[in-house]
Amino acid sequence: MGTNDTPVNGHSNQGWVNQLRVGHPIGVFTGYVFDGVYMTQQEFDTQPKHASSQIGTVRMKDVSGPNGVPDGIIDMNDRTIIGDPNPDMVFGMTNDFSWNNFDLSILLTGQIGGDIINGNNEYTENIDGCFNVLRSVADRWRSPENPGNGLVPRTDTGTELYRYTHTGWVYDATYLSIRNITLGYTVPLKSNNYISSLRVYLTAQNLKTFSKYPGMNPEVSENGLGWNGLGIDKTTYPVPRIFSIGCSIKF
Repeated sequence: MGTNDTPVNGHSNQGWVNQLRVGHPIGVFTGYVFDGVYMTQQEFDTQPKHASSQIGTVRMKDVSGPNGVPDGIIDMNDRTIIGDPNPDMVFGMTNDFSWNNFDLSILLTGQIGGDIINGNNEYTENIDGCFNVLRSVADRWRSPENPGNGLVPRTDTGTELYRYTHTGWVYDATYLSIRNITLGYTVPLKSNNYISSLRVYLTAQNLKTFSKYPGMNPEVSENGLGWNGLGIDKTTYPVPRIFSIGCSIKF
């Protein structure tokens, strides 16, 4: 930690994302608490605001101020812990079955708990740049008469608060993956002097991952196993699904 237990900032997105804080898990996520969009003039007039806020822009929660209490202003003092990339449990299990001449092996892996930040949303939900965007952006705020779904704001020059890390980008990292399945068959052979055994098999790797995370891969970290970037997805390459067939011959 820094002097007087000052938090150490890690991976940065308009400030920081991962932090080391006394008394908290390694690499906790920090950011704003997403609170929707200023849908009407009345909401805009009565809710805490950022210096760049307008009707239709993103609304964050007023968590704190310079004195540690909410002050009606949205600024860097309102960044708080919004997630923990560390899982509660990581597990793996191998199951082997056999019946007559058939054999089946299944490898399952996964984790329970932990969070992911989908950092891709900084670009794919951003309509002030030349990027491909998510389909949900079509339902953005356009006017008080056409307010959209209340989750995607307008974007005008100088109203970039939505591009700061917030709870709307945080997802549960729990997953279960069928890592490997191998089905084999040992061919019965008549007695001969050349081949003692023959087994053919079909293998599928990374067959299926069960996860609520909408990104490509719930096993993510921007900078490997280090705490700085832990649990952050920035265009992580998807895990390929591979099928192979082979045989094992003993002479």
